[in-house]
Amino acid sequence: MAQIYRRNTDPTADADFAAARVFGKVRLGTESLFWRRGLRAYRLPLKEIRRAWRRVEEVRAKTGCCSNDFSAHFLMLRLADGTEEKIKIGEALYRHEPEALMEQLKAQCPDLPIGKPED
Repeated sequence: MAQIYRRNTDPTADADFAAARVFGKVRLGTESLFWRRGLRAYRLPLKEIRRAWRRVEEVRAKTGCCSNDFSAHFLMLRLADGTEEKIKIGEALYRHEPEALMEQLKAQCPDLPIGKPED
């Protein structure tokens, strides 16, 4: 289960956050995954993840007389307690970040199934 992350409360988590690689709006450390949602920062230990996959959602926007369509990339996680977590990686500006994040996640957690389950 994701925990609210506050700096200077856990030295181990702070060191992991500082050393984490940045993929769009997500940070992947050696022990945890970090991201922001609204004004809060969250931390999820990698050992709690049971499956990971990527989701791309098309967003239609209208600005004045023009329409502007773009895609939003999300990291979807199934956790040990059976819940799912939806984490925003970024919009079209971050188009290479989702692939790099999935590759790094697979390298760090080789036993973790990557891809949407068939259920």
